[in-house]
Amino acid sequence: LSLRQRLSEEVAKKTKRPVNISILADVLEIADGQNSWRGAVEGYLNTQKFYLLIDPAVYELALGIFNRIKAEYPQQPFGLVDVGKLREREHNEPWGDSLAKKIVTDNPLARDYIDYLLGRVVCCAHVSQLRKYRTSITEEGMLYQGYVARPIRKALMDDAFIGRAAISIRAARLENELKSLSENLHALSPLYAEIDKSKNREFLFSLRFVSDEIAQRQSDYLRGLEILRELDKVEDELSHLDLFWLDSKRDEIKALENELTHLRELETGYANEIAVLKDRIRRIEREDLPDLYRDMNEKTDHISEQFTDPFVQATGIPRYQAELKRLKKASVVAKNFGDRLVQTENEQRTARESLLRARSAYVQAYQPCSFAVDAPLNDEFAGELSVLEESELPKYREKIKEARESALEQFQND
Repeated sequence: LSLRQRLSEEVAKKTKRPVNISILADVLEIADGQNSWRGAVEGYLNTQKFYLLIDPAVYELALGIFNRIKAEYPQQPFGLVDVGKLREREHNEPWGDSLAKKIVTDNPLARDYIDYLLGRVVCCAHVSQLRKYRTSITEEGMLYQGYVARPIRKALMDDAFIGRAAISIRAARLENELKSLSENLHALSPLYAEIDKSKNREFLFSLRFVSDEIAQRQSDYLRGLEILRELDKVEDELSHLDLFWLDSKRDEIKALENELTHLRELETGYANEIAVLKDRIRRIEREDLPDLYRDMNEKTDHISEQFTDPFVQATGIPRYQAELKRLKKASVVAKNFGDRLVQTENEQRTARESLLRARSAYVQAYQPCSFAVDAPLNDEFAGELSVLEESELPKYREKIKEARESALEQFQND
């Protein structure tokens, strides 16, 4: 706080305008529903959560002032975050399962720094998943980094500073410590009262004897009395016990212990299976699905190039769905149509060759004829056929009829 005040005043004096400097922990909050990850976030950030965030426009000025006054804060891990340079050089989006997603903030400087700092720290549900990632952490504070797995110190995880709730968490922890100390003080008060009575008398015992030996012997004596009472109570209960009932209860306990062991084994197996499935889901989402979507788009584009949209909607898709319903598997449909495609292409090639031979024979037989033998469409030959059928053929039939009648008349005359 002192350093922040000092920097704010001196930068404001240089720039002639107020400058807002934030402590990182003050502008962060644990995301809703993610409070169980608070300890991991607090422990991983450690002293980095006390770094100062300053407007990139005045960063160089603040850095010079900090360098000048740093001797006034020896042995303190304070730092100024250069968000401006970070934005120039780093453009990685935080992963969805990273520790950065456990934190929310309205401060854009803090958001960029946290995404850079925690965006590649993967959150794992079980310690068996840690080795799958370069940097990873569990909710309980087991950290895997630099090919080393180590637990974060509990004191760092319990020392809450992030967000508005940090004050109440720290207050509750201090109240518990105060309560524990008060209970210890209350237990020691009678002993100190007895010693206080003898403070003006001749000392018969050393301070070490009074503080250690007598306290230990008093504790042993009280514990001995407690054990004797417990033994009497146990002997009385044993005298009234039905031993057969006790044996049955022991058998039940043993059966329950075996069941508990089995359930724990199942839990471990399920945890490992869940970890494997989550990893599989991650691979599908990040690797398989993009490739499949790309292949699907390529096939869709290929279909659009080969077939018209009316044909696809009216004929192609209904026919495919009918075949898929009949054959059950897309691979079988693809094989059947693939085999038929080769056969159809061969038939098409044969028909094309036959058509070209027929065209060539027609052109040779009816010279002069300028029709293109290798034309992609049969329009010229179809037009010629239409003219013959609609005009020439009726005329020819009429001539045949006249010739037949003339021949009959000639026959009759003869």
